[in-house]
Amino acid sequence: MNSRISPLIAFLLLFFFLGFQSTNNTVTDTILPGQSLTHPKTIESPNGIFELCFFSPGNSTKYYLAIRFKNVSEQSVVWVANRKYPFPDSTPVLNINQDGDLVISDGTMTYAMTNTSAGNGTYAMLLDTGNLILTNRVLELFWQSFDYPTDTLLPGMTLGYGRQLTSWKSKEDPAPGNFTLQLDYSLSIMEGHDVYWTGSLASFDVLSSNSWPINHTSQTQISRIVLDETGKLKLQSWLEEEKTWNTSFQSSRCGDYALCGAFSVCNETAQEPCGCLRGFKPVSAGAWSKGDVSSGCVRKTALQCSNNSDVQKDGFLRMSNVDWLDNNSMSLEISSDKECQSSCLNSCSCIAYAFEQKLDPSSRNKSGTGCLIWNGSFSYLKQLPIGDKYGNDFYLKLPHKNWSPVTQAQGMNLTQQRHLEQLKK
Repeated sequence: MNSRISPLIAFLLLFFFLGFQSTNNTVTDTILPGQSLTHPKTIESPNGIFELCFFSPGNSTKYYLAIRFKNVSEQSVVWVANRKYPFPDSTPVLNINQDGDLVISDGTMTYAMTNTSAGNGTYAMLLDTGNLILTNRVLELFWQSFDYPTDTLLPGMTLGYGRQLTSWKSKEDPAPGNFTLQLDYSLSIMEGHDVYWTGSLASFDVLSSNSWPINHTSQTQISRIVLDETGKLKLQSWLEEEKTWNTSFQSSRCGDYALCGAFSVCNETAQEPCGCLRGFKPVSAGAWSKGDVSSGCVRKTALQCSNNSDVQKDGFLRMSNVDWLDNNSMSLEISSDKECQSSCLNSCSCIAYAFEQKLDPSSRNKSGTGCLIWNGSFSYLKQLPIGDKYGNDFYLKLPHKNWSPVTQAQGMNLTQQRHLEQLKK
């Protein structure tokens, strides 16, 4: 159903329509009746950020019509028209048929992009926002690509009301993949019919309600939210000097909060992400077996300090590549790892410590220096993949009987680079 374009957008459309009409030697932002687009030609948005073109991903020989960032060298595609129906070679042609609709054809196969029956006089235009629209000279809006997102959300786009993101099948195949992003009262990534991840809108602070508002920053900075082929939702901005995408936030199967309960760890790469820490067991084995891990874990053996024994009989398990929430810890003005360890070991209330500089994902800078200790309990640990730049060493206090390395119990997730450390006497 057609609708009227807002007055501001209407003015911009009219301006660019008059100023950027196609000539043989000029790049245009429109496709008029009787005109066509073929590989390797493109049409560009007036600001030069986006282009509409045919492309073939990676080593594939298949061709797709796509909108992509024009001057981004890495993973630049933001929308694919015929992701389910690729063409076998570079011969397809995009044009406007006699019904006023956009169609792609190679002489053998025809793919109808739109089905509006708008009649003569329609034309397609690529806007500064990356939105491809079908309109006419009186500026009726018959169709827009923003209503049919693929795997990417751009400033100005809206989720919900039937709009969802669907991942690519693989890095070289834009066909619909295994993961979809839906918006109800929260963000949910589905893997088929199963919930893979849930998170609040507050996680992606650029979102307001169900949309990504356009502001000065979004107009001058190349940014996107993308659902990748592995099921991760990423907020990214392009760093021109480094020629790479900076990910300021990404979803995790471990969620934003204490998904696995107290004294547990979440490993987002594991089949079952939640597990008890070594030396701990589920508070309710029955609940865990049914998938309810919120009750967390409890120690198998009490710390020696709690039994009024010699404090030095407790030791530490070093866990590598771990992340945590800073608001559960207390910072001490201590300048060395050994002093930090000694401070925790000689405090009966201290159950863990870390001496690190954490890398803040939002600023890509180090934050939270020195000695951090945890007293009483903690309810958020996340095991990161080996080599993850946000990972740190975390030292968990354990009683004497848990010092020596043991075979990891079934169902626990800490398998990466860990060993026991004992304070030298």
